[in-house]
Amino acid sequence: MADGVVGQLGYDTKTDNVGEIMAFQNGRYHLRPVGGGKEWEVSPDDLAEPDAQARLRARVAELNRSAL
Repeated sequence: MADGVVGQLGYDTKTDNVGEIMAFQNGRYHLRPVGGGKEWEVSPDDLAEPDAQARLRARVAELNRSAL
């Protein structure tokens, strides 16, 4: 993913997690789990476009969190 845009989904290839891109600061992206949660930092080299399966996993996780 050449340039992540705030609000877009990004896939962290190192942790195998999908998150919403919240910011780009000091050369790193800040992602937050879909539906909320603790942000984490991702190197641009480890950020990719999520495929359909990764998007679905993120959506299911969001729905599971909201059901609790």
